[in-house]
Amino acid sequence: MLREKLKELRELIGFSQRLISSKIDVDSVDSLKMEINNKLVNKIHLNTLSKYDQLIKIELISCFLVEKVLRVLENNDHSIQGLNLVGKTSRM
Repeated sequence: MLREKLKELRELIGFSQRLISSKIDVDSVDSLKMEINNKLVNKIHLNTLSKYDQLIKIELISCFLVEKVLRVLENNDHSIQGLNLVGKTSRM
């Protein structure tokens, strides 16, 4: 989810992979790995990228949080119950 959004937004704003790499201060290989799901994306990188547009920031941080929750719940027998409990106690 986040990887696809990163690529989509990069292409939308017309940035090359190399330009994104320089903006978030990582090498081109690591930047490419972030888009193809082989490297975890750092929240600091997302904040750097999202300074161009508030809507981009909301989308990226939302995707980041979803992936983080999914990683925590992965291979856990009580994932559904945990998510249901979060839904019941959420103040949103």
